[in-house]
Amino acid sequence: MPGPGQTPTTPSTPWRLLGATERNQIWVRTQGPFLETIARGWLDLEPSQGIGAVGDRLIREFGFCDGFHDWWDVTGYDHAVRSWWEGWLQTVPRGGIRGATFLVRSRIVSMGLTLANLKYRDISFRACRDRAVYDGMRDEKMIGSRPPAPPQRPA
Repeated sequence: MPGPGQTPTTPSTPWRLLGATERNQIWVRTQGPFLETIARGWLDLEPSQGIGAVGDRLIREFGFCDGFHDWWDVTGYDHAVRSWWEGWLQTVPRGGIRGATFLVRSRIVSMGLTLANLKYRDISFRACRDRAVYDGMRDEKMIGSRPPAPPQRPA
């Protein structure tokens, strides 16, 4: 198991569609204790719960899970999704998540991350608006080049 700041030596899993609704698609891949997602559209509850389930599995397996989330094309979320994330974060053991970095342009998602930083002081939530900065932070933790993003699901 890698220590703080170390990258995993295992290859990443291939991208897989974690969930899709009429309004939302989320893809996921993992590499050791690192979780990476790409989300598009309005976040819905069921795909969000799928991200939590993957995080739970990584925390059980590695003792922690850190995330990189390309949510550039996320347009927002509703109260049920926010409430579910708050409840899930309260179940995560201290140190189970050290950091979560998000590539975002939605002001509502950015505001949610700011509020999460205030509430969950032992987790560092970072909102990036610059892909090069986001990719640099991601590349410090995950080995190998970033694979191409999964294709857009037809509407």
